[in-house]
Amino acid sequence: MSKTKPNMKTEIKYKNHEYADIFPLMDDYTLKGLIESIKKNGLRDDILIYENRILDGRNREKACRLVNVTPRYSKYEGSDPLQFVVDHNLHRRHLNESQRAMVGAKLATYKNGTNQHENVGRSIDRPTSTDGLSQEYASKQLNIGVSSIFRARKITDNGADELIAAVKQGDLSVYMAHQLIALPKDQQVELLKLGNEAMREKAKQLKLEAKETRAMKSNSRITEHPRRITMAPQSIGKGIAALAISQLQRINTKDTQRAESLQSVIDYCTKRISEGI
Repeated sequence: MSKTKPNMKTEIKYKNHEYADIFPLMDDYTLKGLIESIKKNGLRDDILIYENRILDGRNREKACRLVNVTPRYSKYEGSDPLQFVVDHNLHRRHLNESQRAMVGAKLATYKNGTNQHENVGRSIDRPTSTDGLSQEYASKQLNIGVSSIFRARKITDNGADELIAAVKQGDLSVYMAHQLIALPKDQQVELLKLGNEAMREKAKQLKLEAKETRAMKSNSRITEHPRRITMAPQSIGKGIAALAISQLQRINTKDTQRAESLQSVIDYCTKRISEGI
């Protein structure tokens, strides 16, 4: 008995809706399981169409085409297609924290009400930011920290396509990718080719360089006082100095003792420098 040959040349009837593309496609292993299920049991759930595009069922359609099974389509009849996509994919998919962060970053770009068609769903109210749904809202929807969504948004805006794809597919963490976007895009791609160890080492280096830059900026702020220190107190560790500066900065500018506190530190440092200690 001859095996069924995949027929990927079958004409694609519908393109994917942008909401469907918020989530990554299945990996090869999971898709293989879906293919086997369709071969054995047929297509269980219809592929849902919204605005003449696939809202839910991209993987099912792909699996059907691979085994020459005719897909079934039906129209999405709900009032909130965006929430539908989020709910169904989170329920069915096993996404790691970084993948959910990338979904959250994409979700936060949609304006409140962009998923509403004519009079459908206009009563839906979601908290928004200046450029889309709030990151706090997205974090609650996906059970992910706001900081992770913030990093994912930066990756989406500044990362090479290959880097973004690696995070979406779960092959690279948001934390590491966020370090690497400080590099030019061509260097990001080269590091991906070199593998995880090279990326980890580069990420550590970039993190250290960023920390040193922040410390230098913090140290420079002490020069706001008329009696400026013109040379670095070498005997004071950078970490302790940065901590002292950060504590001084927490004093309210209207506090009458702010100037006195700052003056005390300057006097102490100046004395130590003059003594050569």
